[in-house]
Amino acid sequence: MPVGELLERIDARELTEWQAFEVVHGPIGPEWRDNALAEVHEELQHIAYLLQAVNTEKKDQSRIPKPQRYPRPGLGSDDDGGDALDDEDDETE
Repeated sequence: MPVGELLERIDARELTEWQAFEVVHGPIGPEWRDNALAEVHEELQHIAYLLQAVNTEKKDQSRIPKPQRYPRPGLGSDDDGGDALDDEDDETE
């Protein structure tokens, strides 16, 4: 959007609010969308895991693959893709 059009649509107060929002929360962009999709992917894995666990005999439950953390775009190699359910497994067993 050109600056002139931006200034016609948004007053100075709203523009200042958006600038403050980005200072606090970071810029809104494709990273937000990609992170949201990664979170949805993890939730779907979790649901599939629970449905399989409920419908599987106790002796075969160890064969059900556990949900994994979906890699986040823009993160460095520090994101090891570890198990997304580590904390919850301790509570449910």
